[in-house]
Amino acid sequence: MKAFRFFKKKQKKRKVFPIDMIDSSIFLGSIFDEDNKFKEYLNIVGYKTQNKGAITNSLMGEILTNIFIKAKDEDKEKQSFLRMKVFELLNQIVTKLIEEGKLQIIKLNKDNFDFDIFSYIKGIDYAISDDDAIHLTSAVLINCQNFVTSDKLAENKILCEKLKSEYNLTIKKI
Repeated sequence: MKAFRFFKKKQKKRKVFPIDMIDSSIFLGSIFDEDNKFKEYLNIVGYKTQNKGAITNSLMGEILTNIFIKAKDEDKEKQSFLRMKVFELLNQIVTKLIEEGKLQIIKLNKDNFDFDIFSYIKGIDYAISDDDAIHLTSAVLINCQNFVTSDKLAENKILCEKLKSEYNLTIKKI
């Protein structure tokens, strides 16, 4: 009887990139703000040694809601055109990042959400909006390295210190 040897194929170790949870303010800033820092960030996310990006369906909903609020015009026809233009820009940005493997959209639901972490974050500062607490909870759950925003959230020193020490999550302001 022949002896057979089974060899395990050497599996390539996949390099795991750290992840940035990208706040809606970054996408909205890249569309509505004249400052190029938001566009520059989105251009380098996931590139070579840069962190990959993630957003949740909740963040996407916030982006879309803000588009309806910010893309206003007295003339209904102009307003419709402006919204279509803004949606097209958002589509280009998000599609490009997803196709290049630089961005993932995480679907949140009751099975992959932790209400204890949400409550902990709200307990740090009750002024933190539910939306921001949801986004930060999501960032913790998918082990993000950074929560990238342009909001005042990054100025909340107690929140920043506790998230860094408890969950190794840094709130990074652009």
